[in-house]
Amino acid sequence: MDSFIVARWAWVFDWLRTLSPFNLVRFLAPEKTKTSGFVDCWVVGHSVLVLLCLALSPQGDFRWWEKVALAYGAIRVFETVVYQANVLLFEEWRAKKAGKKYAVRGYKRLVILAAHTYLEILLWFALAFRNFSPSFVSPHIQLDTFVGSIYFALVTVATIGYGDITPKELTGAWLVVFQSIIGLFMTLMLFARFVGLLRSPDTLDETEQ
Repeated sequence: MDSFIVARWAWVFDWLRTLSPFNLVRFLAPEKTKTSGFVDCWVVGHSVLVLLCLALSPQGDFRWWEKVALAYGAIRVFETVVYQANVLLFEEWRAKKAGKKYAVRGYKRLVILAAHTYLEILLWFALAFRNFSPSFVSPHIQLDTFVGSIYFALVTVATIGYGDITPKELTGAWLVVFQSIIGLFMTLMLFARFVGLLRSPDTLDETEQ
């Protein structure tokens, strides 16, 4: 049975992924990007990149290269969310719609890659919190430090809300809102993939066999 809302959103997310950096690389080097090794290096490489940016970010300054890094980080977060939505919700639907067989390279690999991208998104937001620290009130913890920024990103994505760091400007408030929404989405995606790997145990209940 065809569904208008599924078809419409499948079209939207199929169009959105054309705006990603990976799609540009795929256009420039179509043969290399088809391999699973390239995709793995793409994901792990970005995790290392954001970690280096966060470690090298000077305390108290917001330099030009950090602005470039944050702009690219925003694009990467967008790319990751679009990719996860496509893989989990629409790829199989598109394949069946086209009369093709759908298969993934490996579910364990997908879970590991999703965990890497989850960590990457958290670190991109940590970099944003660190550089926009004047938009927050943090009397007890220095938000413009490596540990402080990661701490607040973790607390925000976990929705703990200690209240020791709070936004005092709209910029800070919007950063928290965006991370909360994206973090919840990525948590659900990662949890769904992990649960999909779990095998149901044998049961003695005849109604469950």
